[in-house]
Amino acid sequence: MPPQMRSYARVAVAAALCVLPLAGCLAPLEEPAPQKAERRTMHTVPKVRPEVAPDGKSYTTPHFILMYSEGVHEDERFDTPEERTSFGLGKLLQIEALYEFLEEVFGFTLETQALVVVDAELKAIYGARPAGYVDPSDSDYGGRTVVHLSVNTISDSAVLTHELTHALDMLCVGTSAPAWFAEGFAQMVENELVDARDKPYSRPIGFDADGRNLLQLWSGHRRTGAGLPLDVRTNAYNHSYYILSRLRDTYGDAFYRRLFDLMRGHRRVSDAQLVALMSEAAGEDLEPFFVGELRFQLAEQQAVDSFAPYLTGLGLVTDGEGSIWGFRAGGTVERRNRQGEGDREWLVDVGSYGLRADVADPSVFHANVTFRRRLRVVYNATTREWDQRDEGAQSAGVAVVLGRAANGVQIDGVPYSPVE
Repeated sequence: MPPQMRSYARVAVAAALCVLPLAGCLAPLEEPAPQKAERRTMHTVPKVRPEVAPDGKSYTTPHFILMYSEGVHEDERFDTPEERTSFGLGKLLQIEALYEFLEEVFGFTLETQALVVVDAELKAIYGARPAGYVDPSDSDYGGRTVVHLSVNTISDSAVLTHELTHALDMLCVGTSAPAWFAEGFAQMVENELVDARDKPYSRPIGFDADGRNLLQLWSGHRRTGAGLPLDVRTNAYNHSYYILSRLRDTYGDAFYRRLFDLMRGHRRVSDAQLVALMSEAAGEDLEPFFVGELRFQLAEQQAVDSFAPYLTGLGLVTDGEGSIWGFRAGGTVERRNRQGEGDREWLVDVGSYGLRADVADPSVFHANVTFRRRLRVVYNATTREWDQRDEGAQSAGVAVVLGRAANGVQIDGVPYSPVE
């Protein structure tokens, strides 16, 4: 399953440092780092005692409400209050144990009770049925945030730990991070807490044509294809686990508490931004480790991370000849083209975009745009309002070349300035 760059003195000696062990590359924290938490199991008795509803359909602690969806009630294994209580109460105790671990070790804190719903089977997302997901505004539960887990997921302690770690990461931190970080963290917690059998995989899982660690192409296990060849996906989890465990072994848990505090100020982070935040949390440049041993490529992302806020900060831009573009943070884009004379009719294409820096010229950026919907907007002189007609879904790919301009941005060589 789930957004400031700093410069550091030792970047120039990355090649020399990366041949040393990580502890040799990185200075320790100024204050003593706490040791890794003692290995625990999901069956550790939590500090709180749950309250059980009389019908055995829901269970409550100060941090969680666990309840069954209607589909589960039709399962013969959960016919009676006694059967529902035997299963549900035990699972809530495991969930509380996990939360206490994440709170004590990594500083996760729930501001409000989290609603966990056990479903018979989860709805398909990205063409596949996930083990769990978080709905930030579930209409079936009064619009509140809901963690959905299937019966099969919650029945397996290791899978429960992994998926609930994702959910608590979203609820307590709320930053969209690269897949290797999200999956590596969940894998690390799963193995530290449940004592699972997965082992960190130290070697890079493979490289693309440019020599980039394939881990950077991973889009996460929920998406069909996941962005990786089938034969390397399993190792992707444990290579990610290796990276996060290696950092924890070097810096202790204080590193992650600082890192998550830094991440909370960002909606989404790229690989380059995350490495910069990790370096800040460690008090030492981590780029030599990622670029050297792990063979990540960060320079292109650093250029994009610098250009993207400038581009989105411009708002709508126009060439003054009837063409308007708007690039927004989060990856959405719209293009408006004036129809006929005057400004009374426009075609508006709406979609998404991704940015990459030009390899030869870092001041040039390529935007791969996919338009998914077209609208026709016409000014109604009678009502003095704009009438909008949906002209249907589409899937049109457009490649545009972007660059900074004196008063805006260049799009395919044409200067665009902000709409007044």
